[in-house]
Amino acid sequence: MKNIVQLIATLVLASALSLGAQESHQPLVATGKIPAEFTTASKVKYSRAIKENSKSKTKIKKKDTKARNRFALESNFILDDLLRSGRVLFNDEVSFYLGEVAQTLVKTKPLALKDPLRVYALRSSAVNAFATDRGEVFVSLGLLAQLENEAQLACILAHELAHVEKKHALNFYLKADKLDKTKGRSVLGRSASDEKLLAACAFSKEQENEADRIGLERMLGTKYRTTSLPVVFDVLKYSNLPFDDVAFDRALLESEHYHLPDAYWLESVKPIEGEADDKDDSKHSHPNLKSRREAMLTTLAKHTDGPDKSDFLVSAERFHRVRSLARNELPLLYLHADRHPETVYTASLLLQERPNDLELKKCIAKALYLHAKFRNDDDYQFEGDYQEVEGESQQVHHLLEKLPAKEAIVLALHYAWNLLRQNPDDAEIKAVIEDLFFELARAHDKLDVFSNDAPATAEAAAPVPDTTSAKPALSKYDRIRQQKTKEAAIGGDAYWRHAFAGQLNDDVFQKYWQAAEKRRDEWTKLEEQVNSSKGKKALKRKRKDGLSLGIPKVAIVNPFYLKLDERKDQAVQHIETEDGQEHFRALIREVSAISGLKTTLLDVSALKENDTETFNDIRFLNEWFAEQGRHFDLSLTPGSQQDRINAIAKKYGTDYFLWTGVISLREKKGTDWLYIPASLLLFAPTLPLATYLAVKPKYEMLHYSMLYDVRTGRRQVLKFETFNHRDSDTMVKAHLYDAFTQIKRK
Repeated sequence: MKNIVQLIATLVLASALSLGAQESHQPLVATGKIPAEFTTASKVKYSRAIKENSKSKTKIKKKDTKARNRFALESNFILDDLLRSGRVLFNDEVSFYLGEVAQTLVKTKPLALKDPLRVYALRSSAVNAFATDRGEVFVSLGLLAQLENEAQLACILAHELAHVEKKHALNFYLKADKLDKTKGRSVLGRSASDEKLLAACAFSKEQENEADRIGLERMLGTKYRTTSLPVVFDVLKYSNLPFDDVAFDRALLESEHYHLPDAYWLESVKPIEGEADDKDDSKHSHPNLKSRREAMLTTLAKHTDGPDKSDFLVSAERFHRVRSLARNELPLLYLHADRHPETVYTASLLLQERPNDLELKKCIAKALYLHAKFRNDDDYQFEGDYQEVEGESQQVHHLLEKLPAKEAIVLALHYAWNLLRQNPDDAEIKAVIEDLFFELARAHDKLDVFSNDAPATAEAAAPVPDTTSAKPALSKYDRIRQQKTKEAAIGGDAYWRHAFAGQLNDDVFQKYWQAAEKRRDEWTKLEEQVNSSKGKKALKRKRKDGLSLGIPKVAIVNPFYLKLDERKDQAVQHIETEDGQEHFRALIREVSAISGLKTTLLDVSALKENDTETFNDIRFLNEWFAEQGRHFDLSLTPGSQQDRINAIAKKYGTDYFLWTGVISLREKKGTDWLYIPASLLLFAPTLPLATYLAVKPKYEMLHYSMLYDVRTGRRQVLKFETFNHRDSDTMVKAHLYDAFTQIKRK
């Protein structure tokens, strides 16, 4: 047994050492078997909770029992949505390590839990951790990326275990529910999904202080050194910053003949202040950092670490390995969220460690590309505010905010073009290049706006600051004149004309440009046709008659069903939604057979324990779909992980993936008595009909079916309609059949 443990430790260490040598980081994915926690129906978990509440030996008032049952209903369904979202990793290297650190805390003081403790890594850039009364603890990759050692991680986990142990989420819910009775709705009533998740795991300031105290007591019972624990509050204080604060190397975006003007770079960045330690916390759930830090320091002042204490009890090597994995995920997470300055800056930090990592360079290329696409879209308004950003990353925020739209295209194409020259066979870079040339052709009619010659020496070389001798301090008026000069320089455009010096006559460059010109001309012609009276009539007729796509097979991703009832305090009908989801799948299979369209159902709710690969496929497909949704008004854009999507398409034997769903709404029952006097005034025999119209139930049904060619991003909105009817089987099948027929019909 000892030899096996040593072998595993050796392999882990070798893996950790190899991280620095590997050329490209691949995204973390779930592995092994899908835990039962993910595959068990939410209504089953809810039923178990109801039984436990009924068997409770503690005397509970009837109204409190109802509140407990309501909490069990909402928290189970909301948390299960998170588990199945693809944001939660399982059986991966990070989650395994988190679980082992948690076990070191539990060994000295066991937790009284009905179910085993489960610790998961959460694919989120937020600096956060939270726990549930069910015994789950989630630690974000953004938090892991910021920590210094395992003891700090253990301190955070100990805090979360205290929340689990004391059932803080339930107790907070019960208290808040009592306070909220006058408003006629519960804590989770009509919040958005993310707010619901936070509410399901929300705590009061008293509970947070109690978790700090109990968690620290648990830590003191272990062999963890306590010296660095107060730094945890610094992690929270500076959570708005990247995981490191290093000057951005502008040479990363420049080349021999292409240098961004000094006007786009700040002379100095905003000093780091972070969250105020003593900010007013009267309107926040968490107590301020000053009070929490002081409470910890007071306790630690009475404690002395012995020589047997350590910052690492599980493994220093594994901690650093896991932290590196978390940091490596951040550029992709930022890119997926369209946070382009953060993508560029964090990728640049990681490139200092691994300068040959192609995936990091592609993250930068894609961020610059999407930023340029947005800036050149008429419907887009830049929402950044570099003045709010602290530290060295402010340079990137400032650059992307100040760079004019046309220059943003040049920057993106310049970077991506150089990357393609180094990696001529990379399909993802080719897709980005192809679309950037299209954007360039839209912005500039001809290539002759660019120069194929190297710039003059004065323009070619970026100014090098003189550090050999001290310079006299600038006066206020000197600084004002400098600022005026910089602002004027932003309007200068000579620098970007040399972005492709020596490349304009390259055969590959010319091929991309000519294809872009052709696509631009076709695009312009199509726009004119669509906007003409003839085109509008044709489009109207096409919508009426439906499409004829001639596609024999599609994959359907996560068929969506939602049941809403506005008459209830909780509009979302969780159990009916879960039952409706299963029934909707059955209707899809039935209509697929009738229509003759071959379909593959990829539904996370229907997966078994061995379907982990499908679970990961659904995650990547839904991320791709979410990106396409955010970029809906842009011309076609490849996904942030298009290579992976192409591989998934190949696996399922089709490029066409369908996202379809039904939302069923029962409106508030409001008797419209105006129908009755109106009928009496007009025609007495209409009174029975008027009475019926006044009291009949009001229903609405939304059905959507959106088909994507996932390789190209081309889409067809087959259905997106609302109907004043119930979602009867007849209605749902009729609209599914219409959508399927449009897909299959030639």
